[in-house]
Amino acid sequence: MGAVARAIVSPLSIIDRDLGRMVLQVVAVAANFIPGGQPIAAAAALALATLFKPKGPKPEQQERAVKTALPARVSAYGTVRLYGAYILYDTNEDGYACDAWAFHDGRINAILWHYLRDVRVTINGGGFVQKKNGEFGDGDTIRIGTRLGLATETAFSELISRIPGVWSANHRGDGVVTGCMISKPVKAKNFNDVYPSGGPDSNVLSLVVEAQRVFDWRDPAQDPDDPGTWKFSDNAALCTAHYYMNRAYKDWSTHFLPTIDSWTAAADDCDVAMALKYGTGRTVVTASAGATSVTLDNVNGLEVGATITFLSSNETKIVSSIAGLTVHWSGGLTYEYDPDNVIRWLGGGTEPRYRVALAHKHTDSHKVTIGNLLACWDGFVAPRADGALVAWSGRYVDPDPDDLIGSDEIVSYSWDYGVVDEDQFNEVAISYLSADHDYTTVDASAWQDLDAISADGEAKSTPLENAVPSHAQARRLAKRLTAKTMAPNRGSVTTNTRGRKIRGKRFIPLHIEEAGAVFFSGTAEIVRLRRNLQTGGVTFDWIKADPNVDAWNPATEEGEPAPVGNRVAPQALGTPTITSATAELDASGTGARVRIIVEGYERDDITWYARWRSTTDASWNEQEYTDIDAGPAALLVTSVVPVEIAVDVAVAYSVGDGRVSPWSASSTISTSTANLAPEPNTAFTAAGDIGHAAGGWSNSTSSNFGHSELWIGTTTSFGSASQVGSDFTGGPGVSEAFDELLTTGTYYVWSIAFNTSDTASARTGPIEVTVT
Repeated sequence: MGAVARAIVSPLSIIDRDLGRMVLQVVAVAANFIPGGQPIAAAAALALATLFKPKGPKPEQQERAVKTALPARVSAYGTVRLYGAYILYDTNEDGYACDAWAFHDGRINAILWHYLRDVRVTINGGGFVQKKNGEFGDGDTIRIGTRLGLATETAFSELISRIPGVWSANHRGDGVVTGCMISKPVKAKNFNDVYPSGGPDSNVLSLVVEAQRVFDWRDPAQDPDDPGTWKFSDNAALCTAHYYMNRAYKDWSTHFLPTIDSWTAAADDCDVAMALKYGTGRTVVTASAGATSVTLDNVNGLEVGATITFLSSNETKIVSSIAGLTVHWSGGLTYEYDPDNVIRWLGGGTEPRYRVALAHKHTDSHKVTIGNLLACWDGFVAPRADGALVAWSGRYVDPDPDDLIGSDEIVSYSWDYGVVDEDQFNEVAISYLSADHDYTTVDASAWQDLDAISADGEAKSTPLENAVPSHAQARRLAKRLTAKTMAPNRGSVTTNTRGRKIRGKRFIPLHIEEAGAVFFSGTAEIVRLRRNLQTGGVTFDWIKADPNVDAWNPATEEGEPAPVGNRVAPQALGTPTITSATAELDASGTGARVRIIVEGYERDDITWYARWRSTTDASWNEQEYTDIDAGPAALLVTSVVPVEIAVDVAVAYSVGDGRVSPWSASSTISTSTANLAPEPNTAFTAAGDIGHAAGGWSNSTSSNFGHSELWIGTTTSFGSASQVGSDFTGGPGVSEAFDELLTTGTYYVWSIAFNTSDTASARTGPIEVTVT
């Protein structure tokens, strides 16, 4: 049945329509999910990236309600905004416009917000829309009703009373989320005030919902066979399991219970609390000019002393106290802020690592929807030999040594080192579903490999359009995409029957050797596996696994969310410079760490960051570090890095308002144990007296310690110093003492540790001494 157009045909009765009407039986249909007109999933721009991105073609979606006699069913996971498919489009004899929509197939957990057009509206106890900025009448003009999609629903009484010949108690819409809107006619002189956008056709209803309840086997109160016990969750692993169970019809006892430990580990990984750089809240009520407090819908991570910014104006205030959701400061506001104004602050608390904000059509193939779900947590689901599904979250896991694939298992293989130019990218353009932008899809700051961009002389971009609810999660996934797609070691292996042991595994030890030449030996990540009927084993595609891929520092890696309001771009900070970088043995004697000296910046609010990676990896390990030198230069000592490799290091810094500097140029050092510097000597003392200087130290405790030396000079420049006396050959940790005859004057004394190959540690000192 075709749609019936509305028309304004009388200057007195403003809302009127043609006498024809469109009424569709409420069946199990639902609306398109419209995230800002952007696609949920996209085909990859590059051949290699297709393995790790959302699957399937771009769905045909528009930011409007659907008018068709048989719309596709839609179901959703997480918190999303849904537009409806018309099931009623009519005007009664009194001029009231009566509309109804189907939004979602199956029960949802809750309706959080109502939107007319792109305006979030408030509903009073009678179901009427409250006036907002002069629109929508005086609280008796537009009435909205909704249903959650229970198994047995109740028809809209408001529709029955308005159009009893069209809508009856039998129009229940069992098992479907529905909504209705009745728009009152108004006089011509008031029309532009009440309906400035053009009437009910322009005020289409959309809903922000907590979508489907899903089964969480970790909760003993929930039963896989009783959906009434299930609860809402946007945990990506739980939502993926729900789809397998309810749409792909995988039996719980057969496909999940035998491998439940893997699913539990994956769900737990998705729940891990990840620190956030930014926090965001919306004003709940009007904050008038001169006000010294405001009530927000969220204060996660907000602390006394923090600076909050009203993004619509860039006005800032320093928080003096927080009482519940009400934030206080001194000094009144300059401007007035309506409800729904966005406020942002540094320090956003935490969010779960992997969440979903996805709606899917039931006409989509299973592989498309499952691919979109897995992309939200970089998930990996593989069948075991018995058919049970094994789940792996997007998290690096050390492999089981018993899963080694080597010469005893390999029948044939291919191995590639490096990525051909046409398959390379150095920038990932990301998008996410933003609550700050009325639950539409927006772009965040791109994930970039600045070193690669500098080397290439251009940005080679690829999109990543995951259905996730935060820019921080989108960037964590972009980091994983880059590390996997740009991994230099990759290939394919075919095994004999011994290789069957890796079915259901994601990370394995792999050793490829031929004629004494080792092509690869390390941890491989399986990205695709299939049975090989010729060998009786398996054939799998693999990439080199990157242990740094899950290292995350929100201060430097979270980037910027999409802008809200009139934000002014802050002034850029200067780029720091590394003056020296030295690898040394760590305290355990089994790993290395890097001692970095950086040109200093004289500010009290500086926070330093350093990052490192193997020169053959794409992912950096970025952390905050303390400057351990009181002098003008900054001295940073990294966490443990692997030995016997080449390591790139770089530094950056941030200031108190959240600005982060560009990363310095990277320095490359070797962590070969043959040349690894020992840790410095400790407990160094020195004092001058008549005709001599005396003191001592404790030798380095590093396992490769060889000897110590004492150096003395007449200036603070080490270049003017020279060794005094012979080598100190006590063992690691041994206390050494010196007493040197000197002429009258001022001297500077250093203690230095050396390894057995005469590689020097960082110097301890200088200490100034005066000899009389």
